[in-house]
Amino acid sequence: RATLGLSGEHVGRGLPGRSFAPSPQARQQLTQARVFASGARNMSAVSSGRASGYVHYYRASFLDPAPPFGDPFDDGTTLIGAGGESSFSRSLGRGTLEFGTAAKHVRVESTVLSTLETPTRTDLGAWLSGAYLDGPLGTAWTGAIRLDHSGLPAQWFGSHDVRVQATLGTLTIHAGHKSSFSPPTLGDQFFREGVRVEPNPDLRAERVPSEWVG
Repeated sequence: RATLGLSGEHVGRGLPGRSFAPSPQARQQLTQARVFASGARNMSAVSSGRASGYVHYYRASFLDPAPPFGDPFDDGTTLIGAGGESSFSRSLGRGTLEFGTAAKHVRVESTVLSTLETPTRTDLGAWLSGAYLDGPLGTAWTGAIRLDHSGLPAQWFGSHDVRVQATLGTLTIHAGHKSSFSPPTLGDQFFREGVRVEPNPDLRAERVPSEWVG
């Protein structure tokens, strides 16, 4: 089966300005469009695959030719992004095994960037996960390992998530250990500074190397 979709939006409106000094000529415009598709297929009685992808366009502008305070401004930001994900899963007796890949690319052009650069970023990922739902003593085991590549700055990251669950009558208990990371946003890296905020193009990902859950 397959799905194809298209969405779009355009908004034009005024900006209120300050309560004691409204700005009747201030305007905001927002335009965005998205095309997305997904598909899934059963290759056999024990294996299946799925894939999905999208392309996204976003444009926002803010302008005021005669503000009550400060200089006139005409700021705009354009973002074009695309991404996709695919996976393959197979049943193995009492368990399942899945392998997947993902990719995402984004390009930003904006008058409010802190530098003259036009940042582009490509993130890649791959994972392998498995589940054994009929273990000894009524236990269920799941595990996953991931390898991700963050585009800005270029770094590789490994992470994992291993869990076990047991059901004893009406009581269910579970425990696990995992690691994770969160890459920096383009806003933190490139956009203009604010109050006590400064862009940092070399900002690295936040990491959680070890976390116990239960």
